[in-house]
Amino acid sequence: MSSNVNEHLRRFVREDATVLQVIRLQTLFETLLSLLSIILHIRENLQVAQNGELKLKKLSETVPKARGITELRKGDATADRFQFRVYWPEVT
Repeated sequence: MSSNVNEHLRRFVREDATVLQVIRLQTLFETLLSLLSIILHIRENLQVAQNGELKLKKLSETVPKARGITELRKGDATADRFQFRVYWPEVT
């Protein structure tokens, strides 16, 4: 996945960009891809029950671990509320 990200990243990097700018852009790009992957997995696994309520399969079975995202938690009893906590890695 990293080589794919690097290929797409080259399109968005200016020639005079600093290393820190490139690292931040790469981190942002990878995080966006991870969020998209999680959203697609959640969307695939939402099922409409016979009574019209949304039910969700167990998240630990369906959502892959993604870089930069350490916690995905179901909000309350309804399947349409989720809390995403995104932690950006420190760049030194």
